[in-house]
Amino acid sequence: MFLVTVLMMNTAQTKQKLDNLIFHTAGIAQKYNCSLRRLDYQQEPGMMSCVPLGKNYIPINRALTTTAAAIFVPFTTQELFQDGEALYYDLNGVSNNMIMVDR
Repeated sequence: MFLVTVLMMNTAQTKQKLDNLIFHTAGIAQKYNCSLRRLDYQQEPGMMSCVPLGKNYIPINRALTTTAAAIFVPFTTQELFQDGEALYYDLNGVSNNMIMVDR
């Protein structure tokens, strides 16, 4: 189990553009059955939590299982190459490259 807080920060040049951007963001979240909660009177802690310092100042969180929390982790892939003869096993699910191994 992981306690997760997802924050989205919207900025714009004018109040009208900001309102349009917030409306657009809420529409995208609603399309995926998510509800957004505005941080009224918590703008400063919300902005400080969006800065990549690793500190969360917002007391709103949700418990997610490992499988559900894994969608927020950016996965990378690294290929290993072996010299000589190798057997084909399958395709890498992330990079779609062949997996060739000599046991």
